[in-house]
Amino acid sequence: MSESYWDIEATGHTDGISDNVGYRTDFAGLSTDEMQGGVAEENMPALNFEDTWTVVTDPDDYLILRWQVAVDAD
Repeated sequence: MSESYWDIEATGHTDGISDNVGYRTDFAGLSTDEMQGGVAEENMPALNFEDTWTVVTDPDDYLILRWQVAVDAD
């Protein structure tokens, strides 16, 4: 399972920083669609969606930290 993720479309990078140098292999590049909206949680299972992260679905956007929801509501 991957523990780190990046948007390959937004960055223009399909290879992770360590893909070819023998360091970490626990990361995954995802498309923008895979990282936004209701599918984000399914595609990034290593992230803690119960306590730390929340999905933005209206409109579909990148996930945010849970504490940001309370700040945005003010």
